[in-house]
Amino acid sequence: MLVGQNTPFMETLHSRLASGDFTVDFVQSAPETSAMVQSKDIDVVIVNMNDLKADSLQLLNSIKKTGSFAEVITLSVQATIHWSIQCMKLGAFADLVIPFDNEDLLETIREASARKQTREKEKKPLWRKFEEAMVAATFAEVGEVDAAREIVNGRHISKPSAKRREKENGEV
Repeated sequence: MLVGQNTPFMETLHSRLASGDFTVDFVQSAPETSAMVQSKDIDVVIVNMNDLKADSLQLLNSIKKTGSFAEVITLSVQATIHWSIQCMKLGAFADLVIPFDNEDLLETIREASARKQTREKEKKPLWRKFEEAMVAATFAEVGEVDAAREIVNGRHISKPSAKRREKENGEV
């Protein structure tokens, strides 16, 4: 999710990210961001510090209070570095100074997303871990070892195996 004013810079950034491997929402205010983080599973929030300035501190606090594991990356210019430092102290994942290399941004987004996934997995309630283990064991018992591995590794089952397709089609 990108947070900032609708400027040519943010529009360009949005189109670059959306044309890649990312699904990108664009919001212009802290309240919109908080509402979106509560209603959707957001991996990374990129905040243009030049647009939000001090509101970015409140935004970061509100994201943390929602219980979301979303990671925050701040984009700063020389005049907003002090706000970025405060955001880093409050738990922002990274700060990139404008202008930045696009590859640096993409790598930072990937790292932040991976960290979010790891934190979610670590904070998963014990009953959820047990439930997933039981589902994986059930799949393994019926010969769906690949599906069981995907469940254990925290991935959704991508497609039915040949064995499962045969059972569904009555070709056992």
